Amino acid sequence: MQPSDTAKIFAFIEAVNSLKYEIRFGDNCKSPFKDSVASHCWRLALLSYLLAEQLNMKLDVSKVMKFALIHDLPEVLIGDISFDKIYTGEAVKLGEKEAMEKLSAMLPSALCAEFLELWKDYEASNSLEAKFVKIVDKLEAAHQAMFMGVKSMTVVPPMVTHSNKLYGEVPEFDELIRYVREELRAHFAEHGEPWLPEYELK
Repeated sequence: MQPSDTAKIFAFIEAVNSLKYEIRFGDNCKSPFKDSVASHCWRLALLSYLLAEQLNMKLDVSKVMKFALIHDLPEVLIGDISFDKIYTGEAVKLGEKEAMEKLSAMLPSALCAEFLELWKDYEASNSLEAKFVKIVDKLEAAHQAMFMGVKSMTVVPPMVTHSNKLYGEVPEFDELIRYVREELRAHFAEHGEPWLPEYELK
């Protein structure tokens, strides 16, 4: 007897439940409360929704929410991919793709197809919504690192320079990047860390 579509969905939810316990930033935080991948996804979804509502752009908010919720699902199988761990880019991408395909296959066929299509769009940044969530994802990570009080600032500069690559690509998003950039600059000054020329927006 084949499981019903409802049973497949609940089995999928049970499988991805482990993201609530997949820790981000490891032991590199002063805060006694650790951030998890699932909490990051929730924070990203809420932040993306609020910012999307405020931007004078024709964003499909439903699609924005879907991207925010599924973008880190592969970490169920391959673990957290964060700036305080060492990975090789292509190996990670291959692992993410395989993990997403395996997880999506647990779902009813229509949802499986939708998840994989969303994943391809997000990874390739084909849509404006994908570009938007990728930008907010990097900014949320940098903002959360400040909130958690990282012990070593070495995990923050990669977040700073990563968003540099996105600056100017979609002018409407530049205000978001500039806002978090100034918060980071103040955070560096507070901790006596140098603000290097490569952190500046070009």
